[in-house]
Amino acid sequence: MKDVVGFSIGVNDITQEVLGLTRDAEGYDQLHPKVLKQIKRAKENADSMGLKVSVCSNIAEEPAGIVALIGLGILDISIPVVSAELVRRTVNRVDSSRAKAEVDSILKDSDSRVITGSEVRRRLGLLLE
Repeated sequence: MKDVVGFSIGVNDITQEVLGLTRDAEGYDQLHPKVLKQIKRAKENADSMGLKVSVCSNIAEEPAGIVALIGLGILDISIPVVSAELVRRTVNRVDSSRAKAEVDSILKDSDSRVITGSEVRRRLGLLLE
């Protein structure tokens, strides 16, 4: 592993695998707690090996997705140029410790009850108000 410095998480691919759905299927949601748990797991494993992690996905094209990534400790993202201003504005409004606490709370809550991507968006969106 000494030649590897990092990797990029393809959230679209993880979402399809974890949810068993194609991108155009009803219920496909990159902010589903099952998806966020897999991103967290990958990030934790990378951290334990001293590897950098980035995300390649359209998850960062919406404010709640940006908050989720920050809460998961993902600070390197690949985005379309048209999303750059939204990402910049959102990042400047997010308190990373509050984002981490809320993402952790969402993931813990999802162990005992069903949480939808819509609820994740609502809860993370409150951090931007």
